[in-house]
Order: sequence, then structure tokens, then C-alpha cells
Amino acid sequence: MAIAAQPAASPRDMGAVVDGAAWRGALAARLAAVSTQAATSPGPGRVGIVMGLHAEAECLRRCNGAVAPLTWISGGSAARARRGAEELREQGATALVSFGLAIGLAPVLRPGDVVIAERVVLPDGTALPTDAAWRDALMQRLAGSGLNLRVARIAGSDEVLTSAGAKRRAFQTTFAATLDTESHGVAAVAAAAGLPLLAVRAVAEPAEAMRPGVAFAAIGVDGQTRSLALMGHLARRPWEIPAAWRFSQDGRRALDALRRVAAVGPQPFGFVPA
Repeated sequence: MAIAAQPAASPRDMGAVVDGAAWRGALAARLAAVSTQAATSPGPGRVGIVMGLHAEAECLRRCNGAVAPLTWISGGSAARARRGAEELREQGATALVSFGLAIGLAPVLRPGDVVIAERVVLPDGTALPTDAAWRDALMQRLAGSGLNLRVARIAGSDEVLTSAGAKRRAFQTTFAATLDTESHGVAAVAAAAGLPLLAVRAVAEPAEAMRPGVAFAAIGVDGQTRSLALMGHLARRPWEIPAAWRFSQDGRRALDALRRVAAVGPQPFGFVPA
């Protein structure tokens, strides 16, 4: 990750609405309604959770609730995340969650900080709201957890941003606190289907940190850690070892925060059927 400078004009409210291109086709009427109406509590059924990595899925082991959530691992692919959300909906999910690690865009965020999305900003600028009642219920259950929690915008991107300029522009354009490659696909599916949406992301890379090259070598397209590839990369580029260590430690802090969020009951993510 490249070093990101403080934006010239930081947004005073990360939850403010960003004007964007109108959502296309059949979704236009639906999104217009969703953008203006108050969110409702999730209905009966199962929670569908989309994440990028197996390490993130491991955080769900302590998920509470009599009914296990449906899960999908995208391997960090935006296209697979959207396809996964559609698959979970077809399997019976009545509420969708984007869950996992994220790149920090807001300079104030530190590794392990947790952002619960007020809105998810799509690559075209459209900002889709999450379910307010569900979000508020989760925040109440996390009160006193010791986690550094923020309700703010989360941006979705088809690609990971690594340069300081790209991240600075994303921060200034979207007013988003974090960025990941799954949330926008999940949000689009939830909006199209009229399902409650929650997005929970823990900062694994602060805005000023540079992402080491080993981060790209270490994860396969299936979301699994590739230990041999990781060791081979570091053997060829040993000067990256200190940066790789910091990257790993920051990721551990973020995963620990995700485990604590996932353990909130009485249902996964405080999901309370109507």
C-alpha cells in the first residue's frame, strides 16, 4: 500500500450522501425508494455472508444462533462476490452481510478499527444504504466491547487501490472510511432483491501504510493462504520481510476484531427476525 497524504478537505460527515450516476435499468425505481425510506428490521430467514478470504470465514466459528448463516468466499474478486450474493439469495438468504478486512481510506483509522457501513458506495458513485434498524441493533450489542467502532461509508472497488493518489481520490470522492472488493457487489444484489443489508469491515491496512508485494502472492484466487508462494516470494525479496511482518500483524488485529463482532448474539451479527 502506498503512503496516503491527508486530503485537502476531509469530509465532516462520512455518512453524507454522494451524488452519483443513477442505478441502471430495472433497479432505478427500487433504489429511489430504498434511498429515501427508513430501513426496516430483517425478516425471518437466514443471513447470507459474503467475504473474500478463508481467514475471514474462520472468524464466524463463534457465530451465535440456532440457524447457521449461509456463507460465500469470493477470493477477493468483485465479480465472484456479486455472484456469491446472488447464489446465497437463491439458497434462501433473507438478509445479506459483507464481512471482512478492508483498506483504510480515512487517515484516522488504525488496524483493528471496525467500520459498520451507513452506506456502501458503488464504483459509479451510487450510494446504497444499509439497514438502519439492523445496524443500530448491532451497535447497541457491541457497546462496551472495547472495539473502536465507527458508522461511516464503505466504498466498493473492482480492484484493490495501492497508490497514495488513488486512495486519496477515493477518500475525497466517496467520503468512505474504508474500501474493499466485496461490499459493492453484495449491496447491489441486496438492493435489487429488497433484502436488508449490513456491511462490517475491520481495517487491516491503514491509509499511510504501503502494501508489500507479498500480500498479492500470499492469497490464491480461492481465498486460501498460499504458504509456499509466500515463503518463495520472501526468499527472492528478503528486504520485504519487515513490511510483510507489519502487514501480518495489522491483519491479525483486524481478524481479532472481526471475531469479536461475529460472536455477538443472540443471532449472527445481532440479526433479529421480525
